[in-house]
Amino acid sequence: MTLQVGLPVAASCLEIILLVLLFSQRTFRLLPVFFYYRIWCLGSGIASAAVVSFLPHDYAGFYLLNLTGDALFQLAVLAELWQVIVRHNRVRPPSRAIIGLLLLLALSLILSIARWTVPGNMSGLLLLSARLRQVFGVLQFAALLALVWLTSFWGLRWPGRALQVATGLGFYFLVDLAVIVLHTHEAFGAQFLPLEELASASYVGVLAYWVFCFARTERDRQEAAE
Repeated sequence: MTLQVGLPVAASCLEIILLVLLFSQRTFRLLPVFFYYRIWCLGSGIASAAVVSFLPHDYAGFYLLNLTGDALFQLAVLAELWQVIVRHNRVRPPSRAIIGLLLLLALSLILSIARWTVPGNMSGLLLLSARLRQVFGVLQFAALLALVWLTSFWGLRWPGRALQVATGLGFYFLVDLAVIVLHTHEAFGAQFLPLEELASASYVGVLAYWVFCFARTERDRQEAAE
């Protein structure tokens, strides 16, 4: 079994296990958006395999839609984590001025990618997808950094589950952003696939980390910390 086949299969299996854990431990009540995001990822993974197998010529359009939906879900999860942290600490959210300042910072980071290059032999939907991936990659990483900065500045405590979700997302965002940067220095050819496999492998690793974390109860974590 090649990595192209093995990684998606492993991801789907881990997604199912994670969904069962989130539901059985009622964690979906604390993080409903994250729970629906996992359902989206499982469905999109199965749909991706079906499109590749039966409609390969339509994959570019499917990838563009899937990329957009995935990024919007990830941003929604980050927003949910912020709400969970605020409720956990019983504090008021920051003023709109501070949020607006952070959004301007994120916007400046996004605009900075306008000079980024993409593989020269890309065109059409593939070129649009590459540009969108750059935008979403920078925006997601900037949003996560802003979240970490805000919680650190106000001395807010993270609930255990929220911290685990943020840790996994942070690792994946970092690897994916590194892959995006590396793509700007290569052609769309032999070097493209190994980098995508690296991103996929990091995603599988994050899923395995989440399964390990969510399989442990609060009591298990407390005993391990003693």
